[in-house]
Amino acid sequence: MDKSKAVVSMGESLNMNLILPVQVTDDMVMASTYRAEMQTTGRIGVPKNIRAALGLAAGDEVDVTVRPVKDREEK
Repeated sequence: MDKSKAVVSMGESLNMNLILPVQVTDDMVMASTYRAEMQTTGRIGVPKNIRAALGLAAGDEVDVTVRPVKDREEK
């Protein structure tokens, strides 16, 4: 797909999508969402493939949002 366009879902009830033009700015960045398990030390790791895709290296700063998983399956 052309990077200057974005697909916008109109919701399940309408069962349709629109393709709209998008202005890409310098402050837009790639992001990833994934599920991680908290280590006993309180640390959470970023998977290697995500670090590579986002071009992250040791010492880089990242924005982090943490929320507990409510429907966690017991091990």
